[in-house]
Amino acid sequence: MGHDAESAQFKSRMERVVNDIIFDFNVKPRLSSERGNVILVASSIYEACKYFSLFQDTPFRGKCAVVTSYNPQSQDVTKEEVGANTKTEKQSIYDTYNELLKEVEAKPNMTKTESYEEWAKDLFIKEPANMKLLVVVDKLLTGFDAPPCTYLYIDKRMQDHGLFQAICRVNRLDAEDKDFGYIVDYKDLFKKVENAIAVYTSELDHSAGGVDPEVLLEDRLKKGKERLDDALEALALLCEPVKPPQGELEHIHYFCGNTEIPSDLEEREPQRAALYKATASLVRSYANIADELEPAGYSASGIVRVKQQLNHYVDVREIIRRASGESLDLKPYEADMRHLIDTYIEADEPRRFHHSTTWGCWN
Repeated sequence: MGHDAESAQFKSRMERVVNDIIFDFNVKPRLSSERGNVILVASSIYEACKYFSLFQDTPFRGKCAVVTSYNPQSQDVTKEEVGANTKTEKQSIYDTYNELLKEVEAKPNMTKTESYEEWAKDLFIKEPANMKLLVVVDKLLTGFDAPPCTYLYIDKRMQDHGLFQAICRVNRLDAEDKDFGYIVDYKDLFKKVENAIAVYTSELDHSAGGVDPEVLLEDRLKKGKERLDDALEALALLCEPVKPPQGELEHIHYFCGNTEIPSDLEEREPQRAALYKATASLVRSYANIADELEPAGYSASGIVRVKQQLNHYVDVREIIRRASGESLDLKPYEADMRHLIDTYIEADEPRRFHHSTTWGCWN
């Protein structure tokens, strides 16, 4: 694989993680209520800085921080020639930290970096709505007690004690709406996590009452396939009442009625809302395993059918949205749907469809 291809793949992977986290903050327990927050574990200081930079172009700007062992020094910037419009990793890290520390005032007996880190940690613990995300590498994975922290996203190879310590960051309870924490694993650490958690659960106190403090694990690809199949089935059922031949006009009639009659549109708004929400779930489910459909258990023909059906429902959604002239804010239903569609689906203008197509679940 060439350097450009590797770079594109690297960027795509990181953008997917960013999209996942943004989406989760719209729909997941505690995150959507702004009572919980997140730690993202990156593989290196360079990747941590890249993640932080990506989040600056999202609603997380001003509400996330990067905390690593790095402290910028002028000698970090090298003079090596690396080609036009490119930077070394050291330069990129140095520039990121210089920018984020620009407005920071050093506290007595502390560096700017230490002052920034203290501010970020304090806000993360006390005001989760104002510090939604910490991007880390090694720091804060041991001894950092932050009860609001509910989700841990792992994009780093970890094992044994380090992995165990990281898992423990989400096990502090702070309110009745937090029964347990969640671990999202991007490095297929399932078996290692299983071993680490076996040690952890063997030491848990089961005598305190309340929720049983066990840790549950689910295989990511297996669960991903189940979610994608469920999302496809949900949309098939939702569109089942559309009259034959289930073309564009029939879909508009079912979801909008007569578009010239306001009462028709109002009466059918629940159906449209369900369609938008179900399509968002489908796109997200597909995006989660888009590059791993075969390992997830889909055959070659199954993958083709999944993509055909996905494009079909995205087209339906867009046709209905335009026909209804929806002016309401669709974000509660979509959670960055536009970006997900642009990233994972080859669909431009909606394509007309003129006949009924039936899909089921497949292996």
